[in-house]
Amino acid sequence: MLCALGVVPFPKGGLGSESSGIIRRIGPEVKDLRVGDRVFLMADGSFATHVIGIERMCEKIPAALPFEEAVTMPAVFTTTVAALPNIGRLEKGQVS
Repeated sequence: MLCALGVVPFPKGGLGSESSGIIRRIGPEVKDLRVGDRVFLMADGSFATHVIGIERMCEKIPAALPFEEAVTMPAVFTTTVAALPNIGRLEKGQVS
């Protein structure tokens, strides 16, 4: 069994789960993304020079936001979106 740093089992999908970059190719069913779009995404094996992801796990990033900052957002955002209603019991109309 391969181990990452000799400590934990190496993940089957590769290291990393968040990524940011520029779309170089898209599949025929992709609707809202284009080649050249700057995106962040979640995908197994994201600690790599090339990542294949799915459209629903990608989000465009503004031109002013550096890739280094954008790559830190996917897991934090999805955790927050899940936690506020499920753990914090946030309901519509509670945020002012």
